[in-house]
Amino acid sequence: MFAIIPRATVIYELSCRKKELLLEKQELALVNEEYRQKLSEIESPLGIERIAREELGMVKNGERSVIRIIPSE
Repeated sequence: MFAIIPRATVIYELSCRKKELLLEKQELALVNEEYRQKLSEIESPLGIERIAREELGMVKNGERSVIRIIPSE
């Protein structure tokens, strides 16, 4: 009897930990999928162009860059 109770406790604790880890794995799989989608959007030609224009201020040949200035009050 004394040998069974500690082992049953360990089995129960490990079972609970396994359930927690499986839930965490599912959550991380969802986050991973979101990041994969963002990466595929960024790596697409339109995504690269958007980043070049918005973040780097690049323009195509023949285009002019317009910078909007908002006066401060």
